[in-house]
This record gives sequence, C-alpha cells and structure tokens, in this order.
Amino acid sequence: ETLKGSHQLLAGVISSITEVIYLVDNHFNVVWANNVAKQLFGSLITEQKCYRVFAHRGKPCNNCLAVKTFINGKIHEKEKILTNMNGKQKIYWITSSVAGFNIEGERELAVLILRDITENKKLEESLVESENSLRLLNKSLIKKVEERTKELKMSKEMYKKILNDLDVGFYKGEFKGKLLMHNSAVNTLLGLDASISLIGSQTSQFFIDLNEQKRYYDELLKNGNVANFKAQIKDSKGEIITIYLNSHLIRDREDNPKEVEGTIVKFQGGTKLLR
Repeated sequence: ETLKGSHQLLAGVISSITEVIYLVDNHFNVVWANNVAKQLFGSLITEQKCYRVFAHRGKPCNNCLAVKTFINGKIHEKEKILTNMNGKQKIYWITSSVAGFNIEGERELAVLILRDITENKKLEESLVESENSLRLLNKSLIKKVEERTKELKMSKEMYKKILNDLDVGFYKGEFKGKLLMHNSAVNTLLGLDASISLIGSQTSQFFIDLNEQKRYYDELLKNGNVANFKAQIKDSKGEIITIYLNSHLIRDREDNPKEVEGTIVKFQGGTKLLR
C-alpha cells in the first residue's frame, strides 16, 4: 500500500509539471516521456530516437546534452529551437542530468527537461528593441540640443555684435534692480574703457535727482514705456551729463514689473562739472 501510494504521489507530481520531461538511454532511445512531451511531439515517441523526435534529424545532434551528461555526469544546459508535431517552432531552455545507472555503475539514463521560454525571449527582444530605440532617440535629442545650443550661441554672439555696433547706448536691467547687460556705447557715453563691465550695478545709482528717478519709474509703470525721457547722470569723471532715455517695461506672467530695456542718448552741450 505504501509503495502504491508513493507511485500515485509521484504520478500526480509529474502530471502537474508543465515542462516537457523525457528519459533517454545511452543509445539515444526515448524510454519514457510525460504527457506534455507526448502532446507536443507525438503520443508514440517512446522507443524512438530522441534526435528524430525532437530535432527531426537522422543522426545525433551536435553537442548533444545527453552525451555530455553520460560522459561526465554533470548537469548541462542550453537554449535551443525545436519544432513540435504541428510544425510550430518554440524556444526551449533544455537541462540534462543523470537519471539512472546500470549494474556496473555506469551512467545509463539521462533526464531532459524542456522549459518553454518563447514568450520570455520575445519580451527580452522587445525590451532590447525598446532600449535601442530609446538610445537612438536620446542620441538624436542630444544632437538636436547641441545643434540648438550652437545656434543660440551664434545668435547670442550675433546679437551682442549688433548691440556693440550701435552708436547709441543699449541697456537691460531689473526693474529698480541690477544692470543685466549693456553695450560698449554705454561705456563710451560714461567715459569708461570698453573692457569695463557695469553688469551687476544698481541701475538707480546712475540717477542724480531722486524725484527724476521716481518720475521715470512711475511713467514706466503707467504707460509701459518712456520716450525721450530727459535725465541727468554722472559719468566716470564725476561730471553731470544730460541724457535721453527711450525704454520699455517687461512684465512677468503675473503682470509684475520684471525688467527694463532701452537706449541711452547723450544730449550734446548739456554737460556741466559736478561740484
């Protein structure tokens, strides 16, 4: 009863396994196969040569896993494409190991387990393909960014050149804040060397008359621009010079005053020494 129960238990375990399992002897004969193997490769595969059943060959396979197992008794594995009796190809991961010995203690049987990895391989290939596509896309994006950066750099340099070629002073600064940029004509107007940068200076410091400064900012807030606004500022020698400002106000997305940019023109004959 115990032996019968053990056989039934073993049969139940084997029938629940979804992999192809079969035994071959050292003459390549299939001596036993589970139901999964029979469903895929034929119900009459026992006593047939394994290479005929699974590989559709007339002679043993090159690098046969069973042969390797018989030679050294080790577990051997590899991936292989096999065609079932319906002509459908599947990718299997095949494992071969020793299953039995003869009276002389020689390896006589090998058990081979075929695990279907077709869907896994498709997923793997899909992931590799997606990775390659992303890599190409990333490479393309990097190239476009580099090209755009180069274009912007050239545009910026061209913009700076155009500004520096102007005969009038050009400036851009924060509203009631720091000077963000200016051209060389501003340096000339203030009597400064062209190599000197005023970027970071407070724009309000250039006004002499605080009431004049307030009126300038008030007009910008009210109208969004000023035209020919007459003001007096100090140059590098401490002299007061009269200038005309033509500026417009730049607002942010919340409509708050953000920056001011415009031109400065010196009023000839309107200078006097600061005392």
